[in-house]
Amino acid sequence: MPILPANLLLKTVKGETRMMTYESLSDGGFEKGSMMGSGGFIVLDEDQCVVRHTLTLARFYHHESCGQCSPCREGTGWLEKIFHNIEYGKGKMSDIDLLWDVQSNIEGNTICPLGDAAAWPVAASIRHFRDEFAWHVENPAEAQKRNFGLAHYADPLEVVA
Repeated sequence: MPILPANLLLKTVKGETRMMTYESLSDGGFEKGSMMGSGGFIVLDEDQCVVRHTLTLARFYHHESCGQCSPCREGTGWLEKIFHNIEYGKGKMSDIDLLWDVQSNIEGNTICPLGDAAAWPVAASIRHFRDEFAWHVENPAEAQKRNFGLAHYADPLEVVA
């Protein structure tokens, strides 16, 4: 499902507290919301690498593709390869836009929902964390030693007393 930064995970577009319900998560569509999917979700703190996490998802979907339809068979392999290049210091800035193009050619063009499920986290990770992708490309040696690890994705969170 689409990945959300903390500020969108905690509050809906309407400014309401986001609940872990199908309706609340879908508020804002895929631009500012997500989906519950099968009912499970992963939470990453600010010290985790979104690029590495999305590479793991891309690897999973590439492995799970049955290969029946071309967009999923070819596209999930491309996604994994491009993510691997970015994560391991061989990425180019044009790869970020290439990821966007590949995922958009998969979404809505496959026989089963696996293709859409493979495309959505890629689109959301680029939409919300593009600067982390750029950092990987611009700092390949440093990206091998540490995570991007900046918490600026989230608006300052309110402290509840």
